[in-house]
Amino acid sequence: MRRNRKQAIDNSRSAKRFGLILGTLGRQGSTKVLEHLERRLKHHGRESVVILLSEIFPAKLALMSDIDAFVQVACPRLSIDWGTAFPKPLLTPYELSVALGDAEWKIPECTATKEEKPKPLPSLEVVYPMDFYANASLGEWTPNFKKLDICENSTGGCCGRCKDEKEKADKAEVKGDLNTTIENDVKA
Repeated sequence: MRRNRKQAIDNSRSAKRFGLILGTLGRQGSTKVLEHLERRLKHHGRESVVILLSEIFPAKLALMSDIDAFVQVACPRLSIDWGTAFPKPLLTPYELSVALGDAEWKIPECTATKEEKPKPLPSLEVVYPMDFYANASLGEWTPNFKKLDICENSTGGCCGRCKDEKEKADKAEVKGDLNTTIENDVKA
């Protein structure tokens, strides 16, 4: 899966015109994500065309010969599970962020000799974020992303560092509040 997705990302890096597909089936499409992608493509000097589709399938996209690559804002699994069936790259919003250099493609480290099968090392890093519908997502490629006030990342994506700092601060604040409550209870 990672190899296929990386190949689609690499094949789209030189694309000049992107078709941004907003899924109209149910509640899958997100105009917030679509607008973010339009801004990022414009920032990188790429053209984009918005396409509204209730169904995304290879024959339909093949008719759009003037588009170099597609990004679908519907269900990420369309690209992940069936992306190789399409004649041109069909990316997720995260994958477009990687192709533009706004987000990192993280490769899991592994150890292996020529005779051994690769053995993944334990890692806390996200290798391929499956956070499109998550409440605590990693970047503006997701509908629920909320940039933290303390974020220092100017690319619009999230490296996670500020979230870690906020969690530490929140835990310290809760611990401090608890200690203050205990001290007040003891005095009373």
